[in-house]
Amino acid sequence: DKLILDETYDRNLQVKMDADSSDVTFVGLYGYSELFSYGFDPLQIKIVEPRIFNPNDNSIINISCISCTVLGLDVEFSFENINTGNIEWIPDWNIGNDLNTSALSNLETGLYFMRMSIIENDTSSINIERTINLDTVNPMVYSDIYSDDYSINPLPGTNPSNGGHDITKYDNIRFSVIEGPTYFGDSYVTHSSTDKQSPYDLSYIFNNKLEISFDVSLNGESLILPNNLQNQINIDDDFSFAYHFNNQDWLNIDNESFGTLVYIIDILDNAGNYTQQIFEYELQSSNAISLMNFFNYPNPFSTKDGEYTSFRYSLLEPLNSGQLIIYDISGKTLYKQHLTSSELSKGTHTIEWNGRTDKNNLLGSGVYYGIINFNSQKSKLIKIAIIND
Repeated sequence: DKLILDETYDRNLQVKMDADSSDVTFVGLYGYSELFSYGFDPLQIKIVEPRIFNPNDNSIINISCISCTVLGLDVEFSFENINTGNIEWIPDWNIGNDLNTSALSNLETGLYFMRMSIIENDTSSINIERTINLDTVNPMVYSDIYSDDYSINPLPGTNPSNGGHDITKYDNIRFSVIEGPTYFGDSYVTHSSTDKQSPYDLSYIFNNKLEISFDVSLNGESLILPNNLQNQINIDDDFSFAYHFNNQDWLNIDNESFGTLVYIIDILDNAGNYTQQIFEYELQSSNAISLMNFFNYPNPFSTKDGEYTSFRYSLLEPLNSGQLIIYDISGKTLYKQHLTSSELSKGTHTIEWNGRTDKNNLLGSGVYYGIINFNSQKSKLIKIAIIND
């Protein structure tokens, strides 16, 4: 960029530049006639707030520029998308009026340079620039295609008996919060829509914090949760945060408690975007009942496409030994898998099976049967369908 100074007005504009040209400071521009005709002092813009918002909320941006108001200056606004480089002009805005965010609702969500300038006849001032974050993205708990890294574990949902999936007071719960559209690093910004990085340190303006709160109920009655819950989280550079907790630490219930266990999770981001996620389970208190809810998913599945199915069960007491056994329709044993000590411990477990026999042969389309034999007790016998068409 070039800055050309007319000698008549040099006395009103001083430019101080560091040796490496990294820091430019403007001083002066306080002569009102000169300000109107030739300049626009960056120091005149005292306040721009909020810097992050959802434009669909129809809120008001407060921009404080005393000389602009006194002189009735016509300030023009443009927005450059830092991710794409696209520039949009906002003709209906002017300092001194209510700057409603709805005028920006057609802009793509993301980070912008908001530029303000004065134009008189064929002369324009320098641009005064502030960074604005337009965020229309609600935070969410990951619930897309199953992922070992992101999906809630144990999975909630409905079992074949139309009840909630089993859970125990001994389970560790893990879920992932997903947020965008921008991650702010120490020396860069990452845009979730493109994974592109921009070399700006904006951590002094923006952060990656979210507010999160919980309500847990058993059979419709709220449970008292610990006071030291983590209610503020920081999104990582993959736009996610993995939240972990242990039911035994959170739930003040006895070993005989059972019934419908509901977790309500509320999440709020810095732009005021809000989401609520509800997960429902069936809390079990005895092995005899929980093993009757033994099931697999997906069902059916395809061995031809390299899919696998997962067997799920819950234990309220640890057991000494166990075997997953797969039979064909005639009762012939096709596959056996000895359970590990961790798979025999208290809590909810899943065992994956790729549809192969003990001889490593892929099974074809058909109906098969599965059971877990714990010696002293057995799970329910379930049907397993393989469809390779």
